[in-house]
Amino acid sequence: MVEPKKKLAEDMQKTKEKAEAELAVTLAELKEVTAQLLELNAAQKKKQDELDILLKRQAEMARKLNAASKLITGLGSEQKRWTEQNEENKVDKIKLVGDCLTASSFLSYSGPFNFVLRKKMIFDHWKVDLIEKELPNKENFSLQVFLSNDVETSRWASEGLPSDELSIQNGILTNFASRYPLCIDPQMQAVTWIKAKESKNSLKMLTFNQSDYMKQLEMALQFGNPVLFENISTDIDPLLDNVLEKNVISEAGIDWIKLGDNKLQMHEDFKLFLTTKAANPIYSPEIFGKTMIINFNVTLMGLRDQLLNEVVGYEKPDLESTRKALIVQTSGNKAEQRELEDTLLSELSKDQGDLPLVDNEPLIQVLEFAKTKSDAINEALKIASSTNEDIESNRDLYKPVAKRGAILFFALTGLSAISEMYEYSLESYKTVFLNALDTSKKDNVLTARLRFIQEKLTQLVYEFTCMGIFETHKLMFSFQMTTMIMDGEEELNRDELDFFLKGNTSLDTVESKPHKWMQTNGWKDAVSLGEMGGCWSSLLEDIKDNEKQWKVWYDLECPEEA
Repeated sequence: MVEPKKKLAEDMQKTKEKAEAELAVTLAELKEVTAQLLELNAAQKKKQDELDILLKRQAEMARKLNAASKLITGLGSEQKRWTEQNEENKVDKIKLVGDCLTASSFLSYSGPFNFVLRKKMIFDHWKVDLIEKELPNKENFSLQVFLSNDVETSRWASEGLPSDELSIQNGILTNFASRYPLCIDPQMQAVTWIKAKESKNSLKMLTFNQSDYMKQLEMALQFGNPVLFENISTDIDPLLDNVLEKNVISEAGIDWIKLGDNKLQMHEDFKLFLTTKAANPIYSPEIFGKTMIINFNVTLMGLRDQLLNEVVGYEKPDLESTRKALIVQTSGNKAEQRELEDTLLSELSKDQGDLPLVDNEPLIQVLEFAKTKSDAINEALKIASSTNEDIESNRDLYKPVAKRGAILFFALTGLSAISEMYEYSLESYKTVFLNALDTSKKDNVLTARLRFIQEKLTQLVYEFTCMGIFETHKLMFSFQMTTMIMDGEEELNRDELDFFLKGNTSLDTVESKPHKWMQTNGWKDAVSLGEMGGCWSSLLEDIKDNEKQWKVWYDLECPEEA
């Protein structure tokens, strides 16, 4: 029994030793695998870190690529325009000397003159003088471009200022002159525009006849409200001298001005406008020195455009309302477009330090918004331009009536050269004009309708005028009205008109008169008339060859009626 137990113990011992040996081998292998696993884990972590860095770099590069794409897309559309403008600016920079001199001269001296004289001053004298003195200046110089822009002029148009060149010049003078404007405004265009322009700023409308106008002016000075003095005479209250001359006293960063016995704090937004209805007032040199006198007398083309609005508004009210809405919309779009450009240029000009453009998120957001908004505005402006062309082509059909109306108004106002009491306002004339539209014969054919309006308008203006003038002046007015209408229709022979008014003013000797009964001056006139040619070319031969018939006609009491 002992032997089997002993053998069993030995077998178990051997088995144990064998198992321990195998365990030792397994542990050794496990240790080796564990070491390899640690190495692999370390390698995996290293590779994962490298992968994370690469992914992060990829995301950064993708972001920068996207940002660069947005920058290129956003700025690419402006590249051509900015490049061209930059080249123009390089040239303009050199020519600024002459252009600034011209513009400053315009702002200083041209206000009291009419459009013809302004044009002559600027282009026939000042520009020529600059060229002779070899001062650099722009050949195609434009006051509107140099001193204003499309946004400004569009806004003025939407506020009621006519769009002719003279009115735009007056708008520039009113807004940018260094002195307060005094507008010569018989047709009340300046008053209408200033009221529309400044109404949002709580405009105060005063006259020197008001008992409390000084109190109102004091309040406006302190609170920055614009003030409009209407219907001033040739004199201005001396109490306003300090305001007109801008005698401001600065103390501790605050502007003060003395008005009468009171010392008032002057608000920086204060504006002052003065207007007169007199067509040709005579002001003293002192007033010329204190104010900017601006001639708002209407021009023929400016009045034609205004009356065109009245005609189209009566005949095609939908078309006129669309046009007015389009002006307001275009003005707003252009202003917004300019604001977007200014915002973009402001962001681009900011000091970014070492920050690359592609990392400037605020700039990219501004650019993206500006690009989207600008595209929408450009599209709206294209549609507006196309719509405006259609509207203008329809409005052009009514221009003959507007032109006739403008001509008749100037024939009417020309009577003031005969007598100062013959003064007519544009508002009263517009009443006659609208009455002609209302009472003229209707017709579905446009050409016939326009002819009826012109005939009725001419009749009503003549009747309206003859009610207020002396009998002796009626024939003169009829003649003036007829010649101006013929001139407007390009049917007037100015040489014949000049001869009719003056006769032969030449001092040259002519051949002897063929008949004794003829007066010497009459024969000289006949010679001058024959030299005009055309239907008068055979006049002298007719007089020489037909003495009896001419003598009979000459002896008539009213030969002009025979």
